Amino acid sequence: MKNSVIKNPEFKNIFISASIIFIGINFIYILSMYFTWTGLNRKIIMKNLCYIGKAVSKNPELESDIMESILNDADDRYIELGKSIASKYGYKPNIKLNIAPIIYDYYKMNIAYNIIFFIAIIAALYIILYKNFKVLYDKLSYLCISTEKIVDGNFKVKLFKEKEGELSKLNFEFNRMSKCLQLTLEELREEKKLLKNMISDISHQLKTPLTSLKMFNELLLDGADEQTDVRREFLGKSLVQIDRMEWLIHTLLKMARLETGVIELNKEESDLCEAIKEEIMSLNMKIKMKNIQVITNGLDKPLYLKFDKKWMGEAIRNVINNAVVYTPNYGTITISAEKKEGIIRIIIEDTGIGISKEDLPHIFSRFYQGKNSKTMSQNGSGVGLSLTKLIIEKHNGVIEVNSFLGEGSTFKFILPME
Repeated sequence: MKNSVIKNPEFKNIFISASIIFIGINFIYILSMYFTWTGLNRKIIMKNLCYIGKAVSKNPELESDIMESILNDADDRYIELGKSIASKYGYKPNIKLNIAPIIYDYYKMNIAYNIIFFIAIIAALYIILYKNFKVLYDKLSYLCISTEKIVDGNFKVKLFKEKEGELSKLNFEFNRMSKCLQLTLEELREEKKLLKNMISDISHQLKTPLTSLKMFNELLLDGADEQTDVRREFLGKSLVQIDRMEWLIHTLLKMARLETGVIELNKEESDLCEAIKEEIMSLNMKIKMKNIQVITNGLDKPLYLKFDKKWMGEAIRNVINNAVVYTPNYGTITISAEKKEGIIRIIIEDTGIGISKEDLPHIFSRFYQGKNSKTMSQNGSGVGLSLTKLIIEKHNGVIEVNSFLGEGSTFKFILPME
């Protein structure tokens, strides 16, 4: 506590200023005392000279005795005699100061100097304290004004910089608090904007399947259910739309939970190659239905990495599923994994329809559907790749894509080995 007080700039300014002024006033006081006592000494000497001149003029033979008495210490033999003689004229050792004009004048002068000295010290200390506390008051006033501005939403205000001391810490913490509040407010605005966009997107995506379900239901109510084949067709189409809505809602909920930080990834060290093979197996039925050949490279050796098995599996499955959907029958999908220079790469390459140059920059945007995706699959929603990108970024990784229309696509997951 003591060291922090000493380091405080305001305390240092007061201490240094007071010390300088106190030393200066003391120097002036000592100088004035020197001239005062020098003057007193001169007055006494002049008085003695007067006494010597008068005594010697009347008794020349006593010149040496008189000078010896004045220049040397008092001789006790003559002190008593002197007292008896001087007492006849009222001059005694305990005489009052006002009876001895020379001493009394300099006594009054000394008192005046002391009064001036103490007044000067008090005035100097008052000026020092006023000046330094005014600076402190101005800083605190600015702090209050800055706080009011931040409350009003103005985060551009920054406090003055201090080299050291408690105000320096206060300024640093205030600026840090301002930045944290600004970031928090911006995050809240982004979350509000995200929620607004998500609600708009969900309502837009659910509108089509709901309209279809409503139409199928109306047709059945109007008598279409009398024909078994027609009823079965309508119910089949309704099931497809219901499945689509169910998948869409689940996927959007997953994205919302990840984006808003409701859930934390449970990262554990696991074999990434094993996770990839599990996702391939989960899509095995779709792959066989289209007679697609799946080639794997580097999955025979384990690659250990800290990742959330559930969410990473979701990301890998989304990309492989897209490759299956957009690859024609008897096509090829190549899935590779490799470790190099502290990173792991997962490469998923297909011989599908590819992505156009115009669509490529937007494929990770939520609900974006390129022209070719619409022609190849009526069940696409444009959220799968957006969710995949979010999951990879939550693992501190990046996702890259290379594709040319009609030549297939290559997706790369680049994950750091923590």
